[in-house]
Amino acid sequence: MPGHLFNRVILICASSLIFSAALAQEAGRKAYELPVMSFSKDAEGYYVNASDEEYLRYMWNSFVALNWPAKAGARGEPDTAATSPASRHPVVWETLARPQEVFLPQTEWANYPVWNELPRLPAGLSLEQAQDLCRGFSAGEDIILYDINQPNVSIRSGPVAPLMDQHRRYVRYQVAMSRPFFEYIRANQYYDADRQAAAVRVSEQARFEGRGEAPDGAFVALPYDTDDQPGMLEIKSAWRVLDPEFDEPARYYTRPGFILSPDRTRCERAPAGLGLVALHIHRLTRLSHAAATFEQIDNVAILDREGSKGVQPSFNPGTGNDTQTNLWPPYGNRGFSGTLPPLITASSSLPPRERRQPNNVSRATPIPEKVREVNREFRARHADTPLHYYHLINAQHVRMDCRMRETGNFSQPREWQPVTCPKPNTRTLVNAALESYTQLVNPFSGQPYNYSCQDCHSHARPCGFSGPVTPGLTLLPEFVVMSYLLSKAKFPGQRTTPDGYSCNNPATQPPVTAGGDNGRSISTGTYVE
Repeated sequence: MPGHLFNRVILICASSLIFSAALAQEAGRKAYELPVMSFSKDAEGYYVNASDEEYLRYMWNSFVALNWPAKAGARGEPDTAATSPASRHPVVWETLARPQEVFLPQTEWANYPVWNELPRLPAGLSLEQAQDLCRGFSAGEDIILYDINQPNVSIRSGPVAPLMDQHRRYVRYQVAMSRPFFEYIRANQYYDADRQAAAVRVSEQARFEGRGEAPDGAFVALPYDTDDQPGMLEIKSAWRVLDPEFDEPARYYTRPGFILSPDRTRCERAPAGLGLVALHIHRLTRLSHAAATFEQIDNVAILDREGSKGVQPSFNPGTGNDTQTNLWPPYGNRGFSGTLPPLITASSSLPPRERRQPNNVSRATPIPEKVREVNREFRARHADTPLHYYHLINAQHVRMDCRMRETGNFSQPREWQPVTCPKPNTRTLVNAALESYTQLVNPFSGQPYNYSCQDCHSHARPCGFSGPVTPGLTLLPEFVVMSYLLSKAKFPGQRTTPDGYSCNNPATQPPVTAGGDNGRSISTGTYVE
């Protein structure tokens, strides 16, 4: 049976038991309101999942709300007087909290700030440093971009490599978290790596003992969507320096701003502004983590030539291919041509532009037709805004036939039907501008198959998690946090962190001093029976 007919049959058969709260929420929501995904129960007490299309709409509505102009003086709140998304800056997601603003050193813990008092640190710099380095910097107008390597694919392996556009300018990246995620960290003091590790040990011990009730000090699960409140959310963005000779800024959400050198000694203004080329969105529903990724439509092929004035793809020289995918070949049998570029470190000297060799990037897998249909609808809905020039690649979530029942038992908190659940709706979800070099190779196994958000983020763990050591004991679902942000927590006494730092990677942690442990726990992650 075709997929769309199967989905329709499922919804019709279940109509006497459930009502699709997700579609009802879309119908009654304001465009600037972040949607929530809620689920009804069937006669057996299982939460019934939403359809694939509902998840696509959930993520597109999230994209619109996150790109709504932000309310002045508040973090993460939309300006309800604005009439369209991306009509001015900053937008809501740009006012979310950066890891360096949340995972503060121990000297700040006694008076840990509340949400709207978090320090605003452009690229990790203080306001004074930013104004000194970046001449003409305005905190209310400009952004400063620093991170140059494609973001982590593993707690252990760290960043992948940098990406250059066809004008030999490096793409820059940012990550941030929403207020519910921050409040969870603040309430549980999970900005302290040792606090996380202690909670993990308590939970591991209780699971080993088969405890039915959660013990005091157990690791607290991340907040998920409720009927009226969004759960945790994190974003990952990619930007390129627009070229005044070749690019059309109207086809991008743009910001004025600066590029900071790897050693943080030089800061240069982008003359034609910075254009958003990709945005990951990670959310958490009651049933599962849900991920979606958006790209600017000119990244690997020119999909909308009206008004393009000869614009060429940002990451390959163009072949006249106007399809949705521009699949490889011609640009390499892994989704990119050439060798993997070397990592850029804080001590790296970037070569002059004329000596740089960009990789030509293609999309490794096609955008499914059902996703393209939803894209056409939402792009048409926002034809007069920059969002018209972005499209959803896909959304990844628990498969729609998976149902979940909560047991109330700490050691075995969930039951799934079918028993093979939870399984993702797709094994493929990659962004050509964010995962250019892992499109067709799993970096954990080296096996050549399509990669996804879940394949990467399922390896994320809280600080101190070493993996269950008792044979046959599977890990608690709460430990599959699907976010690497928690691993940015600092240890007591730790003031600085290197690029690529993770509390679970000893190679990036500060050294233990001869006279003590530098305020850092040496035994984090140890399972104790």
